[in-house]
Amino acid sequence: ETEALSVLAELFRTILQSVRTHHPHEVFEMTQKTISGCLEEYGEGVLIPTALLDELLICVGQGPIVLVTNPSKAAEVAKRQKSGKRTKTLPPHQVEQENPSYIVASAIIRKTVDRLSTPIANLLNGLLNSDPRVVAESSILITIPGESKLNHPMQQDQSAVANVWNIVYEFHRIASSILTTVIGTLVNYLTSPELEQRSMVVRLLGRLFCGDDAKLAVQFRSCFREWLRRTNDIDPTIRLTMVEYLLKLISSSMTDVSADAQHSLIKQLTEDSSHVVRLRLIHGLCDVAHGHRDILRQDLWRLVGSRVSAKNKQERKDAVTGLAQNYFTNYTAYHLSNVQVEGDDCSLDTVRKALRTCAQHYSDDNYSWIPTKIFQAASFGDTVDPDMRNRVFLVMDEILLGSELPNSSKRLSATARSVGLAILVHSLKQESVSTSYAWVGDLLKQRSRLQKASREYLEARRNIKAHPQGTFLE
Repeated sequence: ETEALSVLAELFRTILQSVRTHHPHEVFEMTQKTISGCLEEYGEGVLIPTALLDELLICVGQGPIVLVTNPSKAAEVAKRQKSGKRTKTLPPHQVEQENPSYIVASAIIRKTVDRLSTPIANLLNGLLNSDPRVVAESSILITIPGESKLNHPMQQDQSAVANVWNIVYEFHRIASSILTTVIGTLVNYLTSPELEQRSMVVRLLGRLFCGDDAKLAVQFRSCFREWLRRTNDIDPTIRLTMVEYLLKLISSSMTDVSADAQHSLIKQLTEDSSHVVRLRLIHGLCDVAHGHRDILRQDLWRLVGSRVSAKNKQERKDAVTGLAQNYFTNYTAYHLSNVQVEGDDCSLDTVRKALRTCAQHYSDDNYSWIPTKIFQAASFGDTVDPDMRNRVFLVMDEILLGSELPNSSKRLSATARSVGLAILVHSLKQESVSTSYAWVGDLLKQRSRLQKASREYLEARRNIKAHPQGTFLE
């Protein structure tokens, strides 16, 4: 019986690993029928041998994309040898292509999921729990792979093996019902004292919950909530990993998942002791808001604004810059689009409409408060942050109100910038804290006096050049 099983497992391996992308469709169909027929011989109540399940799961664990030898490289080498010329860079040694073994194995599992669901789940749970009997029977690896091996294609190889972590991940694409008990097993290791294992489980569950528009996060709600608690993990690298996945979940169409993710980020941005984690949060949230105007909760977005007053200098700088970029894209350019289209000869009706719209939506807008926060940063003295005031000047001149430079991505017409300045000053005046309004008023007065002095100086120089040396001006 052992020898027969070994022969059957070898047959499975040969058939699955010998399929190629250039084979006709009939080959794929015959391969599926052959292996499915063999599995159907194991009737209900009969345990399917681990060796046969291994062959299917190894193909699944290799992923839908594999690395194969690049045929164009061999052709280019032969061409060079024949001509003796070296005028081109050689093509890469390997290229990515669809994994035909994965396609066949996944099709078989989908077709026979009722029969294979329990045996596969038991095998995966046994491997994850390092059950001695299961580990001894299976050829699937249980070692924790590095990040590079978890996210990159494997080389196509008939003798290749797969890792249980990669296999679990791929099942969310093939048959997520098999993961019902497996995800519960993974959750048990979220509190493992071993950092490497805990980190691997956090990454794997993060990839599962972020995939397929977060449907697994809804399906396994309690497991998802348990995973969210890793935002309080003692290790900062795990907390940083959580930030990366939570930023992706914000844009999920699953409202509850997005709300949970934002709630966790509020707590993390408020309480996390690592400035590296907080910086990543500032960058990530600004990037998310830049691409999705109304996606962030107002309390989370205002919390980003509060980092303008953070103790860490880099946090203050990055918060000011990120907020300014979003203000221009999601407020200035958004509300002044019609003014910009009409150019410097914009009609007064269009200007009035833009001003009226901003005034009406001031209280419930996610962005009108940003200038106040930015100009508050200018209150840092030179002894605390000597660069911040210059940063605020730069932000005001080149970002908040767009730029006059012809090649700038934020270029606005002079009329649009003037209307934008009027809206900005109005928003500062509406805030209960008037320091920003007073500061901007003083700044504009100083610049006006400077411009007047510059004009008088230039006019005096022109007058001097207009008179020969030794004459007197009247």
